[in-house]
Amino acid sequence: MAGTALLFSGFAAGSVAVGLSASATSNSITFYACSNKTTGVLSATSTKAPTCVKTSTRVSWNTGISLPSGVFFANGYLIMPRAALWGADLAATNLTHANLGGANLSNADLTGANVTNAYLDGANLTGATCPNGKVHGHAGANC
Repeated sequence: MAGTALLFSGFAAGSVAVGLSASATSNSITFYACSNKTTGVLSATSTKAPTCVKTSTRVSWNTGISLPSGVFFANGYLIMPRAALWGADLAATNLTHANLGGANLSNADLTGANVTNAYLDGANLTGATCPNGKVHGHAGANC
């Protein structure tokens, strides 16, 4: 299934397209969303369970897909080398041993994140808020 694009549909007036590469690991993915009770349109689609408004119902589904070793979801974001994470809210996220080599983390919020032994070589950290709350490139920043 490597490189397979999956389309989850069947919701009135709404669908979710997800493209992932898969391999045999134990990191099966569950997605969550809020489904409008009248239209069936999905909103707040993520790997984190959202709080839905009264006019929506929370739904979830398991893709049955497993992620390659070292690739994982954190705070609703796919963590992997060369990931597009500009502006991502990764505050207080456990990124221990994460491989983010070449990732675009510009303007990302890493405040309080655990980046112990994380691989960040070649990552774009322009404007990112480091784990210690200081902006990358400024005095005292630790990323």
